Amino acid sequence: KIPPMAPADIDESAAPDGRVVLVLVLGDVGRSPRMQYHALSLAEAAGTQVVLCGLRGERLLAALEEHKNVTCKLLDAAPLPRPRSGLLFPFYAFLKVFLQLAQLLWLLLVDAPRADVILVQTPPAIPALAVVWLTRAVRGSYIVADWHNLGYSVLAQGGFGFRHPIVRFYCAFERFFGQTFNNHLCVTEAMRTWLQREWAVDARVLYDRPPAFFAELPVSERHTLFRRLRPFFRDSSGDPIWPDAAPTREGASGTNNLDSTEAAARDNPLPGAPSLSLESLPADSPWRDGATPWTECDRSGAVLHRAAAPALLVSSTSWTPDEDFEQLLQALVLLDRQLDAEKMKSTALKGSASATAASCPPSVVVVITGKGPLKEHFLARMRQTPLIHIRIATMWLSPQDYPRLLGSADLGVCLHASTSGLDLPMKILDMFGSKLPVCARNFTCISELVKHDVNGFVFDSAEQLSAQLFSLLSPTPEAATALQALRRRLVASEASRPRWEQNWRATAGPMLLRTRSRAFSPLLMRQAGLSATLAAIGIGICLSQQTVYSMLSPGTP
Repeated sequence: KIPPMAPADIDESAAPDGRVVLVLVLGDVGRSPRMQYHALSLAEAAGTQVVLCGLRGERLLAALEEHKNVTCKLLDAAPLPRPRSGLLFPFYAFLKVFLQLAQLLWLLLVDAPRADVILVQTPPAIPALAVVWLTRAVRGSYIVADWHNLGYSVLAQGGFGFRHPIVRFYCAFERFFGQTFNNHLCVTEAMRTWLQREWAVDARVLYDRPPAFFAELPVSERHTLFRRLRPFFRDSSGDPIWPDAAPTREGASGTNNLDSTEAAARDNPLPGAPSLSLESLPADSPWRDGATPWTECDRSGAVLHRAAAPALLVSSTSWTPDEDFEQLLQALVLLDRQLDAEKMKSTALKGSASATAASCPPSVVVVITGKGPLKEHFLARMRQTPLIHIRIATMWLSPQDYPRLLGSADLGVCLHASTSGLDLPMKILDMFGSKLPVCARNFTCISELVKHDVNGFVFDSAEQLSAQLFSLLSPTPEAATALQALRRRLVASEASRPRWEQNWRATAGPMLLRTRSRAFSPLLMRQAGLSATLAAIGIGICLSQQTVYSMLSPGTP
């Protein structure tokens, strides 16, 4: 057994000049906000240079890209064409993982500067933890693991089950290396307790907290945002939610996967977007005269909230099996029926049951943001589910526009259920930072974040979610009052909790800014041989892991 690494032996309060901290994400760095926040906080510390390593993908936070103390070393995915034959897939997966491992070893041992501290995200654990340990053995870096979840639980959910030998090996791999690192962070108290009890790993809880740019948006900025994103308010067939004469973007037929690129972060027309010509809009369009469905301008040009505006419901997702969007769709069907009954009651119209979506302005607009393997399946289900009073649009927003949308919405929905029952969805923190109440799917440790009827609601079924949405979003004075009261309780509860910056300085800062790298150790070099062997074994496990990911995301390399 490899002995645990010794604790640091220098003063925690002293931050030596010239420190290098390497932040490693074996995945798309742009889709790992917590690690980006780590890097940004480290970069702001005096005398610290940050090397951010991971896979190239979505755009990073602008503050990271522009920071003088941050160097990004991003790897491209192995350029291997995916074979059409299933018989060739094992060879493809093995070669792809081998190349990824080689890239990682080259990056950490040759290309990147010698790091005083390495902060590594886990999962994925294989091969990252073995390669990081090998790097520590050769270069003497101080290692901190940030546990976001348990990798073996993700693998088990992919279809193998917890008793499968591959899952058991993955679990042993995580535990083995976890016990050897200098220090640990984790995301919940439930995870801290589990790691200590099951693996004898001592971790500190660093709760995810929203950075300062998540905030409630002023009405004037909401107006600008909605005007800019107007072309992307389209249903699952690519048709505008509010009918107009603007042509559907070429190639969008049958889908509303119209991505808001980084150009959407500026006040410029979006490339490929339909025309914004006001002459093409019907007289009753909510977009005429410089207005939006949620905002309008008075004669002086001041922006005001629009009376009788539809409720704006937001959900962000990675479109993976741990988020049950079928449950959301069922809840929206039930909500649509409730809204229809409420409209019949308020207008005393007996023939309203034959109304169509085209003849009814929406009472609720649902915006679902994100990319992922199950998105097209959900869009197909949406097209098969006609709704009268609800419209659903999917968007991929830039890092700048995503917090703006949350700051403009009325309510959030989170469908995440942890594979381990030990992690919390960061999307809820983003919503709370934007003063946006949340309806969250119930699971083991969600109570660490969402307090039922205090800062949001927790639901176990589509029926419960539907009832909660109706009580908060229906076009009635009672619902408006209930939503305002829930938002006030959320704001009061968040006022006593620190933002990411304060939380990080108190919890992670002393751990990550405490030591220089150790000198070369012959003992560590002897131990490196065993680490290299385990890293090689990890290639075989990665083959199985890659197979699972392929099952979860068919058609993607």
